[in-house]
Amino acid sequence: MLYSREGFIIFNGYDLEQILQVKNKKLQKEIEAEGISDIEDEDSYIESKIKEYSISPLVFYPNRLTVKVKELPIPSNYFPSTYWVDEGHSYNKPVLTYYLPFDGNPDLFGGKPSTRILRSEKVFIEGNNLGFEIINFNNDVTEINSQKDDVINFIINQSKHVNDEVNRHNEGLRQFVKESIERVRDKNKASADLLSQLGTPVRTETIPAMKSEKIRPNGDATAAYSYDVFVSHASEDKDFVEQLVGKLQGAGIKVWYDGHVLDWGDDLRSTIDSGLSRSRYSIVVFSKSFLGRKRWTEHELNGLFALERNGEKKILPIWHNISQEDLVAYSPAFADRLAKRSDQDSTEDIVQSLVKLLER
Repeated sequence: MLYSREGFIIFNGYDLEQILQVKNKKLQKEIEAEGISDIEDEDSYIESKIKEYSISPLVFYPNRLTVKVKELPIPSNYFPSTYWVDEGHSYNKPVLTYYLPFDGNPDLFGGKPSTRILRSEKVFIEGNNLGFEIINFNNDVTEINSQKDDVINFIINQSKHVNDEVNRHNEGLRQFVKESIERVRDKNKASADLLSQLGTPVRTETIPAMKSEKIRPNGDATAAYSYDVFVSHASEDKDFVEQLVGKLQGAGIKVWYDGHVLDWGDDLRSTIDSGLSRSRYSIVVFSKSFLGRKRWTEHELNGLFALERNGEKKILPIWHNISQEDLVAYSPAFADRLAKRSDQDSTEDIVQSLVKLLER
């Protein structure tokens, strides 16, 4: 349980098996794009791919656990039923914050393994520590230690299911890379056989290709997108947006998000313009705060409209605590567009939908 800070539900985000499959597809496409005719040392090539695509499993160190305590006002609804408390009031109680050191890829904390313990626990990450909190209601050391051990055992046991899938992924990489190389070789051989059977001399002269660039609406020419998705939102919706962004990044999606990308001293307008033009899609979180026609959300949306007028599907709307009537008053065009709704679609559903869209 977390009381004093924001966090996330551990091992309850994206589908881990699906994300690992996506990573393998990306690896296969990379090998196909690179070709293998110029590989001088195949063993070194295979090892480089294994190193690049291996995932570090989670390891915890409960013997290095630390704790700090702070007295905080606890709302009455947090108290056990054995307490006589007044509804709507708060009462001071010590809150113990535990820090469990770990190694491995922290993105795995967002993964939901195929085999798992049907339980949830809210935690936070601080450096190389996984944190959780326990409210001290009764000054009972035995009870506190029991709750602490219960949380740690859950985290470690659940991580074993995650690590099982990660280890299978890592162990299968060598064979997967070899098979991908063989598929490329077979494809190249079939192409060479076809050319030899045509009876027409094969052209060996290399003619420089005309450079083809995709021109962005702002006039810049770029060969590829730097981000998968740009997130446009009002600052009042940070709690929802940061939770969503964390799960998007946990799924391996490259996100332009002002809380992570803007640096002190950056020119805000030019930075936003750059993020818009370099992103494949933009998630727009429509809320009452957004519809209040704030300066920067207006600027972002105008930029997205301009990109869509150039024939690109850019805007992926999310309705956050608003009705269709609210949106009609702001933009009738968006009121009729298929959208996700934060009160109906979980952040996990939104992430999986974007993963599928990016795959296409």
